[in-house]
Amino acid sequence: MFYICVNSNFITWKYCSSCTSDRRKLQVFAQDRVKALLDERERAHVGVEKARKEHDSWRKEVSKKVARTEREKQRVDEENRKVIIIYKL
Repeated sequence: MFYICVNSNFITWKYCSSCTSDRRKLQVFAQDRVKALLDERERAHVGVEKARKEHDSWRKEVSKKVARTEREKQRVDEENRKVIIIYKL
């Protein structure tokens, strides 16, 4: 709210003090809310980055295990071929 103040020969519009304090309270509330939202966004971003790094690490470990399993399978297949060749002789 505002009121009209008449001084000498001019009219001015002024906000009443209770409206000014209400407006200030709303500004502080809005600023606090924006800060809280930005903090929440930052925490979420950090969480996503952590999860991404864990996923990449897990993916690399799985790839290594798959490669190791393939090498072991090839080694066993080669040994079986040698055994079959020796058995046929």
